[in-house]
Amino acid sequence: MITKKIYLSLALAGFTTMVIVIASCDKKLDKLDPNAVLVSQYFKNSDELQKGTNAIYSTMHSLSLVGREWFFTHDTRSDEDTSGGPQLEVPRNQLLTGTHDPSNSVMNSEWNAMYILIHRANTVIEAAPAVTDNTAIRDRCVAEAKFLRAWAYFDLVAMWGPVPMYLNVVKTPDDFQPRAKEDDLYTQIIKDLTEAAAVLPGKSATDKGRATKSAALAMLGRVNMQKGDYAAAKTALLQIPTTGADGYGLTARYLDNFEEETEFNKESIFEVVFNDKGDNNFNWGGNGVGDDPAADQSTVRNQEYCPIAWRNLIPSFRYINEFERTATGAAKTDPRYKFSVYETGDLYNNNTTTLLAGDQNGNSSVVAGVPKKSKLEKRHADL
Repeated sequence: MITKKIYLSLALAGFTTMVIVIASCDKKLDKLDPNAVLVSQYFKNSDELQKGTNAIYSTMHSLSLVGREWFFTHDTRSDEDTSGGPQLEVPRNQLLTGTHDPSNSVMNSEWNAMYILIHRANTVIEAAPAVTDNTAIRDRCVAEAKFLRAWAYFDLVAMWGPVPMYLNVVKTPDDFQPRAKEDDLYTQIIKDLTEAAAVLPGKSATDKGRATKSAALAMLGRVNMQKGDYAAAKTALLQIPTTGADGYGLTARYLDNFEEETEFNKESIFEVVFNDKGDNNFNWGGNGVGDDPAADQSTVRNQEYCPIAWRNLIPSFRYINEFERTATGAAKTDPRYKFSVYETGDLYNNNTTTLLAGDQNGNSSVVAGVPKKSKLEKRHADL
C-alpha cells in the first residue's frame, strides 16, 4: 500500500514530475540481453560462419517455405491441381482460384520467410571478410549464401515482379528499400549465381543437400530462360558435366524420380533434404529460427497429396488429360501416368495394400470421362 500511495502522489503532483519518473525508468530498463550474442561478437571463424550458412538452409526448410507453404504458392497457381474438397483451407483455396489479396496468410508466410532467408544470406556474405582461419570453407559459405539469396530473389521476382532488394544487412529502419526494377533484380540474381558457380564444388557423396556448382549453373540456366535469353541459358546448362563423378544424366528408370530409395540419383541436381524420423510427425512450430535440431524435420507435402491422408489437392482434369490414352479414351497408355497418379484399385504401402474409394476423402478427378478417386504421387520440388 505504501508503494501505491507514493506513485499516486507523484502522478497527482503534476505532468513534469511524471515525465521525470518515466524517463528515469526508461533509462534503467534500456539494457541489452546479456545472454544474447551480438553479430559483432560472432562470425569470428569458419565454424561460426558455417553455422550461419546452415541457418539459411534452415529457413529454406521452414514451415513457411519448402516445409509446406512454398508448395501451395506454386502448385495451386498451376494447372496441375484442383481442390480435394472442403478440407482445403480458405487461404489455400484462394490461391487455387486466384481470388487472394495481400491479406492471404499463406502468401504472406512465404514473402516474410524469403526475406528472413535473404537477411541471413546477407549476414554471412557481409561477415565473411573477417574470417581468415579457413578460407576454403569461408569462400564456400559465401558461394552457398549467394546461391540461396539468388533462389529467393528469383522466386520473389517471378511471382511478384518488382520487389525490394536488400544486398546488405539491415541494421536500422532507415535501411528500408523500395521496390527494385525487375531488370535490376535479374541482374543481381545472375551475378550471384555466376559468382557462386565459380566457387562451389561438385556434388558430394556424403555432404548432400548443399548447393553445388551444377546446382548454380542449372538455376542460372532457368533464370535466363525465364528472361527469354535462351543463348545464355544454353551456355550455362552446357557447363553441367554429364560424365565422371560430377556427371548428371537421365535415369534408365523414370520411377527413380518418385521414390525415396532413389533420391539423389544422377538426374537430381539439387534437393532440399528432410530427415524423416519414421514416426509421421512434423515440426509444426518450425520457422527456421532457433529450431531444436532434434525436432521432426519432415515435410508435410506428402500429407497434402497422399491418397489416404488429407488429399487437399488432387489432379486436375487438364493434368490427367495430358497423358496419352487409347483411341477410345478408356485407358491411359502412357507409362508415366501410373508413376504420377494413384487411383482407386492401385496398390500402395510397398504394393501390399489396395487403395479403396472409401479410404479417400473429398472430391474425385475425371479420368477418361469417368469420376474416379485419384491422387498425385510424390513429386520432387522444381526449385
